[in-house]
Order: sequence, then structure tokens, then C-alpha cells
Amino acid sequence: MKAFKTSVFAIALTIGAPALAEAGSNGEASAAQGENELPFQPDGQWRLSSLDDGCSVSRDFVRKNDRVTLSFKRIHPASDVQFAIIGGPLSQRSGSLKAGFSVERELTDYRRIATASIGDREGLVFAGPLFGSADWDESDDLAKQTTDFVAIDPLETQITLRTRAIDKAVSALDQCVTDHLVKSGLDLEAHKTFETHATPKDIKDWARKLQRDYPNDALRGGLQGPVPVRLIVDGSGRVTRCDVTNYLTALVLRQTACDLLVKHARFNPATGRDGQPVTDYYWTTVVYRMSGRGFSSDAHGFQIRHD
Repeated sequence: MKAFKTSVFAIALTIGAPALAEAGSNGEASAAQGENELPFQPDGQWRLSSLDDGCSVSRDFVRKNDRVTLSFKRIHPASDVQFAIIGGPLSQRSGSLKAGFSVERELTDYRRIATASIGDREGLVFAGPLFGSADWDESDDLAKQTTDFVAIDPLETQITLRTRAIDKAVSALDQCVTDHLVKSGLDLEAHKTFETHATPKDIKDWARKLQRDYPNDALRGGLQGPVPVRLIVDGSGRVTRCDVTNYLTALVLRQTACDLLVKHARFNPATGRDGQPVTDYYWTTVVYRMSGRGFSSDAHGFQIRHD
């Protein structure tokens, strides 16, 4: 009987030990999961950077030993922004991302993602409206009310950055890009009262010239995609500056599109209230495709196809 009791006791210990260990692992996992759900807290203030092709604001956020940098870049007041999230646990190979500020009705689903890095910290780049699910006229109020920026990758990994209100950062960003436009000869206040705005001249002619010059490096690499740009058009109807709104398409395509637009694009210049030619801006998109639908051009963009 004693041997039997000892045997039963031994079996009970053998079964119980792994159960206790498993309970401990679950507790540690739950604690780790809880820590991972905590928001990253701000480390320093928003930093404004004036760039050759626009302006950006960025800020660092920390959680224990992890550091994440959030930035957004613009080339024009109230235009779409290019977001970057550098560092943190988000998957770099996801190909998509849901992200947005806490005051929005829902997170925006981004399907075009590029990668970037700061030192040894890898990150993601994507582009769209600053408040993706909100109306444009709500932006000022939302910038004052927001508390967090949230991003979720397809693996359901989520990060929350405690941004708090961003209205001052956005205001500084828009003032910076406005100053850039002034240096390019554009008066945004006068722009509101222009008699006419710049319109493409002989667009099919210069669109065909862009069509002929699909970059060889891009062909060899199978590179394609849209290149959204803003052109500065002077009083003679020539393009004096071309800025790409985001870096989601290959560099060779971005450079080629701007080089060719500056070289070939011609416009009927804008006119002021006095009827005199003035500097204006014009938005368009050059879309490079390796194959697909036939080439077409209109006032909204170009389809550059190579079969």
C-alpha cells in the first residue's frame, strides 16, 4: 500500500509540474502582451525639417528600450502627406498596413508600402491624406483633438504612438511649404483670385515624348508604378520645378518623370486679375506600366506603357 501511495504521489507530481510551468509561461506571455499593448510615449518635441522637395515634421516615441520615429512630409499646404514609421515591431514585409489618428472614424487601409531606415532601425513608408477617413474641412479640428497615431500590420501587430494634439506641428509644416512656394514665385493669396489657371498645351505631343523614354533601367528591373507630381509653371508656360509627392515608386521613374516634364511640358500660363501671365502650379500623375491597357493622356495624368 505504501508503495502504491508513493507511486500515485509521484505520478501526481509528474503531471503537476508541467502544468505549473505552463501556467507560469502563460502569465509571462500575458504580461509581455500587456506591455506590447502600452502606447509609445513622446521623447522630445516635433522637429521641423525644410527639404529640397518639401518639408517634414518628425517626433520620437519610446517604450522601454524600443524607439519609434513618426514623420509626415508635404510639398504643398493641406496636400496629402508621406508617412514614415521607423522602428518598432511592425512587419517590414507586410505589403499593406492599416493606420490613422485616434480621432478618425476608422483606420485607413494602405496597399502601397515602401521601406526606409534610420541607422539600423527599419521602417515603413506610405502616403495619403493626413486624416484618411475624414473630410478635408474637418482636418483642423481633428489635429487639435487627436491623442494617438495607431498602425496595425496584417499579422495584427499594433503600435500606438501617444502623439497628443498635432495642430501646431501641422501649422508649422504648412507654413514651411508655403515659404517654399513663395521662393518659387507663387503667391498663394493672389492665386485665389487668378483669372485663369495654367492648362496643358499640346498635351498629346509632350505625352508622346514621355512615352518614348521609358527608362531602360526600369525596363530591366521590371519597375513600374505611379509618379504623382506638382509642377510649378511660370508666366511663359514652362515648367520651372517638378516635385514628387511621395517616394513609393522607384527613384529612376521619379527622376525620369520630372526630368521629362520639365523638358517637354508646355502650358497656357495662368493670368492674374489684371490679365497678365503669372506663376501657377499644376498637379498630375505619370503612371509607368510594363504592360496592360493602351497609352492614353488627359489633363489628369499619363499612362506610360511598355509591352
